[in-house]
Amino acid sequence: MTSRQLSPGSPRKVNGHPIPELEDFDLEDGNDGDTVVTSGPHHQLERIQAELASRASVHHFAHSAVSFLASMIAGGSAARMASDTQQIPAGWAIALAAVAVALLGYSFARALLGSFRLQEERRQFIALKALRRALRLDDPSALLPQ
Repeated sequence: MTSRQLSPGSPRKVNGHPIPELEDFDLEDGNDGDTVVTSGPHHQLERIQAELASRASVHHFAHSAVSFLASMIAGGSAARMASDTQQIPAGWAIALAAVAVALLGYSFARALLGSFRLQEERRQFIALKALRRALRLDDPSALLPQ
């Protein structure tokens, strides 16, 4: 991996997405003791971690894979029924072929939703890493006694 020199003021990017800097986060707590803080950096950290914990893209991709497999099974069964028209009416083969096409469409739709959600999760993960860096949660020297 090569290192590039960044000019002052140029935004750092990962995969074309800008990396949030420290000033992009609201690090002022503003808690007077009587109110619940919902915009502090630790709340932002918890919110991003909770959103990433759901891993919705995996759910979409799993649905896509299962429906694709089911569509292949239904399509093969429809082709087999179509070749055995003496024993099975052609209407059943046509109906099963329609089910296979519908499952295939559902599979591609879920794969598309999964890829969009994965892009969003990647952006959230980049923001999470930047926030952890801003809060110095992964800095081992911050954990040492002073």
